[in-house]
Amino acid sequence: MKFKKILLILLGTIMLTSCIGGNYSLSKQKDILSIIKQIDKSFPEDKKVLEISLFSSDKFNEDFSDATVIYSRENKYYSLFYYEEQWNDPIKIKSNIRKKFARPILDFKFDEVEKVYSKVYDELQKEQNNNIDKFVLTSISQRVTKNGKFELNLTISVTKKDEYPQISIVRKRLNGVGKKKALTVSKTKYYTVDVSVNENGSLKKRVDFSKGDIYEQETYW
Repeated sequence: MKFKKILLILLGTIMLTSCIGGNYSLSKQKDILSIIKQIDKSFPEDKKVLEISLFSSDKFNEDFSDATVIYSRENKYYSLFYYEEQWNDPIKIKSNIRKKFARPILDFKFDEVEKVYSKVYDELQKEQNNNIDKFVLTSISQRVTKNGKFELNLTISVTKKDEYPQISIVRKRLNGVGKKKALTVSKTKYYTVDVSVNENGSLKKRVDFSKGDIYEQETYW
């Protein structure tokens, strides 16, 4: 089993401990809950937060990599990042959410993710005549609204079956040094789907299939 690093950070008078161990998928409810439980163990028992975001390692991978937690302390708001296997120093931010609406970390269950993920997939397949190929959940975020309820946001990378990757073979020096080596360059067109579920349960998705981005991968021989 893969284990992240353990780090101690002093936040004012708070000592934050972190240990996020394991391989988790953002599209699986049980994996999300495992991550949230480990984040909870990193904070003091009385700590309440306003938003938790989880991110995958890249556009075509659902494996958990990074996290962001927004919390309040002494009437100030901070964003704390879990990046490159460690908690980084908190950054002071502005927020229009009142401190009184902050919730315990374990209240952030993300329990709608699997259902929303499946529903959006079915809708897009129907709208695109079953032409959706890759459908990868790359980030999820749950935040407390100004009314003290939860709002859920998902980001999904999508490719089409009839849009094939462009493959080319070139010769290139590894990190710019040494002899040139052959490598395969793959360029894949993908589309970003932004999904939101508001505090009343209303689902909205935004995607522009008239535009797309290019995901490039290099593989040395």
